[in-house]
Amino acid sequence: MRYLSVYDLYALPPIDWRSLVLPFGLAIAAGLVGYQTRPGFARNAFFVFAALFVVLSVGIPVFNYYYLSTQKPRVVEGAVSDYWRKDWTTRRDGKNQHHSQEGFRVNTVTFWYNRSPTAGFTNVDPVEFPIRDGLAVRIHYVPMRQISDGERINAIVKLDVAEPR
Repeated sequence: MRYLSVYDLYALPPIDWRSLVLPFGLAIAAGLVGYQTRPGFARNAFFVFAALFVVLSVGIPVFNYYYLSTQKPRVVEGAVSDYWRKDWTTRRDGKNQHHSQEGFRVNTVTFWYNRSPTAGFTNVDPVEFPIRDGLAVRIHYVPMRQISDGERINAIVKLDVAEPR
């Protein structure tokens, strides 16, 4: 069977520059406010905030990209089954937060991910593809332990879809 590559982590840059506009903008603003503030604790706090904000905004995605790109991926091939998608909104501190998850199975391997920009295929910009039951795929994935609860998820590093006949 011939496959068409839909997503390939190794062909993408580690960070999408558009995701850095807000962190760098806030860091510059905090730096300017810190510069205008009298020397002392408040001034240092603004500079520390600016530095930490940039380091975390760049460091976490780069670490995830590095981790996924240095691991030897496993491969599964077959038809998608048990596809699901869940969209919901929560309200916290008077603001709506929108969430979206998607998942499916190929043979005995289960995949699910939050639909948000991060390393690995998450079916959001820049690569969106309509996953559905019965779709023939070949997936290269890396099992990855979650920091929050220790659960292992399978991060997709390459998604190939069978070419239509």
